[in-house]
Amino acid sequence: MDDDVVLFHLPTQVRFDFEDGSSEGRDLAVVEKEQDFYFPRAAQPDVVRFDPDFGTLAKVAFDKPKAMLYAQLGNTRDVIGRLRAVEALKSKDDLDTIEHLRTALTGDPSHAVRTEASKAFREIHTRGALDALRDSAEQADARVRKQVVSDIGGFYRLGSREAGFAVLASEANPAIVAVALGSLGKYGGEDLRELLAGYLASESCRNDLAIAAVRTIRTVDDPAYLELLRGTLESRGTESTAGGLGTGLRALGYLARNEDDRAGVREFLSEYLAYLRRSVRIAPIDALGELRDPQAIGRVQTFAGDKIDAGVRRAAEKAVRAMREARRVPVELSDMRVELVELREQHDELAEEFAALKERVESVAGTDSGESDVGVASMDANDAPPEDGGADAPVDED
Repeated sequence: MDDDVVLFHLPTQVRFDFEDGSSEGRDLAVVEKEQDFYFPRAAQPDVVRFDPDFGTLAKVAFDKPKAMLYAQLGNTRDVIGRLRAVEALKSKDDLDTIEHLRTALTGDPSHAVRTEASKAFREIHTRGALDALRDSAEQADARVRKQVVSDIGGFYRLGSREAGFAVLASEANPAIVAVALGSLGKYGGEDLRELLAGYLASESCRNDLAIAAVRTIRTVDDPAYLELLRGTLESRGTESTAGGLGTGLRALGYLARNEDDRAGVREFLSEYLAYLRRSVRIAPIDALGELRDPQAIGRVQTFAGDKIDAGVRRAAEKAVRAMREARRVPVELSDMRVELVELREQHDELAEEFAALKERVESVAGTDSGESDVGVASMDANDAPPEDGGADAPVDED
């Protein structure tokens, strides 16, 4: 192809923003794979924006000094510019950056910028970032407040746990309460158990808070919750939506997966297989797969026929695979036990042979004649130090 042929022509613009509030734009066209542009200016601009009107269908990487990003973050006339500044600053964790992002989180006029600033703190993930989030938790906009609670919960620190409990004690928005509750599952504790028991019995729209408590219990992954969760499903299962009931059944199967006696949970979950509603029927199939009890394979396999609904069939096939995988584990453990027994027998045989050899060596070494057919004894006799202070004996230079 001729080098003079233009493969593409990308018109765009560069805008310079100055300290006095003025701006100046310059048009340019990108026609090469690599191309340099120079724009002499009488004064240093505070911000340089490439494609400020976003007319270019491209992903642009434009590295700027931090001072310019701070100025761009503070430009209240340019929402997209502030969002891009937050995106660039989240890879930095110095104190100045954290302070500028904190200012954006607490005072930016756009909820979108405040939301992104909160997410940036989670990615920075330092103690200073967590402190900034906790200091900025009081947000008038529920959307931003929810994001801040979620990002505080993304830390595994004592301060994050304390903030989660504080939200539960003061927050009225159930969606935000559910986020805070979910963030506490990684900690556990008796105080959390009492809290979860209360939320399982609580009344809320579509039982959202009870469902959030179930999800938290699954995250805690403590079989001590089995009785509490099963009791809730027995007493309140009919009050839940199909999705909520499914969440509870799957969590129950998951919690009981390592129990020695899974018969009670298996039978409880199997009762729901008779439900005609597709959404409800898939949930106990999934739950039995989570339970990984091979004794449930036969009943789940009845849903794997070709004429059954495709979604139900896929769920059944997946559950059966999980249960069969669980059944292989004892066989593998049995093989390991056999190998260990064989290794122990070999060890005992070697120990006996070694003891016999040691006895022979000691008996030969104890004979008066230095002559022996046993090479080890002859070697020991030859290597013994001379008794008469010969040439090989240590010399006392004194």
